[in-house]
Amino acid sequence: MAQNGVYRVPTLMAYSQGIDGDKMTPECHPETFQRAQAAGEIAFGADLSGNHARTAQEFVWMVRYRMAPLEALRSVTSAAAELMGWQNRVGAIDPDKLADVVA
Repeated sequence: MAQNGVYRVPTLMAYSQGIDGDKMTPECHPETFQRAQAAGEIAFGADLSGNHARTAQEFVWMVRYRMAPLEALRSVTSAAAELMGWQNRVGAIDPDKLADVVA
């Protein structure tokens, strides 16, 4: 993945929600996330099946797994824009960009 510039897009909160209401966090998950972060770019994404009201919880999990808060914010702004090839349109605070602040 690193050799080909492939971004990692984890959905960490899927483990906090669990499957069928059962919460699960594999013990290896924090270590796996940290290795992925060291290996290359992580972009924010969520496969939440319509549960978008809880999207901000993904930031909590990223920081809990030792991602710096500024890097977590970068994952949802500039890194996600770069992943989609939209860095000229979104992803930074710039008057020429479509969306410039995550709240």
